[in-house]
Amino acid sequence: MPDGKRILITGAGSGFGRSASLRLAERGHHVIAATENRPQMTGLIDEAKKQQAAVWDLRR
Repeated sequence: MPDGKRILITGAGSGFGRSASLRLAERGHHVIAATENRPQMTGLIDEAKKQQAAVWDLRR
């Protein structure tokens, strides 16, 4: 069981960053996802919610 580390991931809107964000959030870590592409961020947040994981958009 992870200890809920805070992890900052840049480029989280697509590719490896997106996959890592979702997998780490799924495992109970606090993921701070960063991307410049708002539609990709929105999609990432929606997908995380479906998996009952949490990803935060700091630009809101």
